[in-house]
Amino acid sequence: MPNLFRLPYYLFGAVRRANWRPERLREFQEKRLRFVVRYAYDFVPFYHRKFRESGIFPGDIKNIVDLKKLPIITKDEFRSVSFSERVSREFVGSEDFVLAYGDTYFKPYDAIRNVLRVHSECGACISLLLDSVDDPSRFGLVKVDQEGRVLGIVEKPSVEEAKLYRSDGGYLSIGGLLVLKPEIFDAIMKTKKGKNGEVWLTDSVEYLRNNGKKVYGCDFHGSRYDIGTFDSLKEADRMEHLENHRS
Repeated sequence: MPNLFRLPYYLFGAVRRANWRPERLREFQEKRLRFVVRYAYDFVPFYHRKFRESGIFPGDIKNIVDLKKLPIITKDEFRSVSFSERVSREFVGSEDFVLAYGDTYFKPYDAIRNVLRVHSECGACISLLLDSVDDPSRFGLVKVDQEGRVLGIVEKPSVEEAKLYRSDGGYLSIGGLLVLKPEIFDAIMKTKKGKNGEVWLTDSVEYLRNNGKKVYGCDFHGSRYDIGTFDSLKEADRMEHLENHRS
């Protein structure tokens, strides 16, 4: 997974740009903006469709002021389309890739190393970072055996459904980090809409597991917050400030 090794390059670039003059930084931002807009239009089906419906083309977005021309997309609309419409398959290509949930905060960041190790050693199709939860109804639950192989996955179960997914007396959920093979795209296209009329990634993972693909879980040891609520976001921000103060 070569993309993972580009992280130090990106971090160094961010630090370097922090010292740029405002006009140089603005020029860089607008250049990157034009690139992102063009890429989204050319390779991400969902954005291509939204642009065309709004009569907007990449050449219409030249600077930050032009952002107001972009179509407004609601959360419900975004969630109503499948994962494969939102992610560029061309970008992933034939490589395994890492997916991190945008509403999850976790420390330490190097937890990904353990997931990658499990993925490689087990020859998995999909590997999941797993974390214990108290309220099983809010998350996608995962049941595993003693070797960490996934025995079943369910998205936001009822109280009765959740009982079937207890592991060692507790509940495990996907901790916001997955390593996936490109096969997931085909699985998504075959996945029917589930709870709330959405196509859930967890259902697609379960589809692959039911068809004989290896899915493994890796226990997480650290701090994790589902920052989809304001209170949890504040707590994650407080923890980050405390850690920065200690260092």
